[in-house]
Amino acid sequence: MTVLPHAAVGYLVATAMLALLALAPGSEAPAGDDLPHLSPWRPSAQARFSSALRALGDDPRATFYEHATLVAAFRPVQPWQVPKLRIDAAIAATRVLRSCRCPVIRFRLIDDQLIQEHQALIARGRVARTQEPPNDLDDTHWAMDGASGTQIARRAQDLVDTSVPSSSTRVTIAIDRDGRPVFRFAYRPATRTATMWAAVGVDLPDVPPPVTVQGPDTPFSNVP
Repeated sequence: MTVLPHAAVGYLVATAMLALLALAPGSEAPAGDDLPHLSPWRPSAQARFSSALRALGDDPRATFYEHATLVAAFRPVQPWQVPKLRIDAAIAATRVLRSCRCPVIRFRLIDDQLIQEHQALIARGRVARTQEPPNDLDDTHWAMDGASGTQIARRAQDLVDTSVPSSSTRVTIAIDRDGRPVFRFAYRPATRTATMWAAVGVDLPDVPPPVTVQGPDTPFSNVP
């Protein structure tokens, strides 16, 4: 009977284990907006928030999670970008709440400028526990080169009237004039919340009830 030295036995055991691992099926990477099946805390709450925002077309510079609050930082943020960011942050926070077995109560959105003392709070609110389609996005973009403010306001009103109510996850309306943003509208049907912005000289449209509208000067979303 041949007795192998300890070093040889260890080598054979390691080789067998590697062979078994090679035969094991690999795990499929989850899609950016398909988070519910993931294990709790893997990935982290802030990673889930970042993934959910990116699935909605946003690009946060950083995300954080502390004291049951999700925070996303963007830089820079132009006024015409705020409506969509506010609605997307609320939707993304709900997705984290539904997928992570961790406390998620509030969300915050900040414009993370170079000097920390000058950071701007774009939105904050309580996370809504609501059901909505996974990624049914209704996005409309119009170019109205040479149009007057009155013409743009009339078109914005028509587009809003045909977009509310909706069964989509998110509705956005964008109107540009000569390559510059002049009107932005974002709407979350699940919570009947909308926010919008218009350039100087363009009147904001009336949004039919029961939608709650946050105007361009409303600093926060659903303040707790």
